[in-house]
Amino acid sequence: MLSLFVSLPDFIFIQETKESQKFGCDYPEERKIWERYNLFTTNVLGLVIPVLVVGCYSRIIPRLVNMRTAKKHRIVKLIICIVVVFFLLWAPYNISLFLEFLQEREIILNDETWYKNINLSITVTEALAYTHCCLNPIIYAFVGEKFMRRALQLLKKLMPGYSRDLTDSSFRRSSVMSRGSEITSSFKL
Repeated sequence: MLSLFVSLPDFIFIQETKESQKFGCDYPEERKIWERYNLFTTNVLGLVIPVLVVGCYSRIIPRLVNMRTAKKHRIVKLIICIVVVFFLLWAPYNISLFLEFLQEREIILNDETWYKNINLSITVTEALAYTHCCLNPIIYAFVGEKFMRRALQLLKKLMPGYSRDLTDSSFRRSSVMSRGSEITSSFKL
């Protein structure tokens, strides 16, 4: 619902434009205030609030370090990986959008070269930012042991000649350790 509400001005006010034989979409001159709204919502909802939420992970890490579990290092790596990937993929896009805003308001240099560079920057960083939606599940999957075990089981079903033994001692040992650590631990993720 929030995404729909935030996107409504785009659906309502953006119109087709034609400049020098190129078609595009933009707000009409009398509705340019919605560009600021769009920039604000993109930066606040797309970067600031998620950074604050992801920042809550910093409160989890000290508790993990004090836990008596064999998997705490793996969980800490997962948290750090999620935070770093999020910031590296989303921050450049939001910075590029902000630079475009500054350029349009003529706060920074507004010549043809800067204009082209910022537009290229937005295109490239937007593509990187949206890959985050694909990378996040992969990060959880590769760090998550249960996923790896189930993926190997599925692989064995799909490929009968697959030689990896799923009763490998590393799986058995880690599952015994995780059961024991869940009992002694007072904090679970």
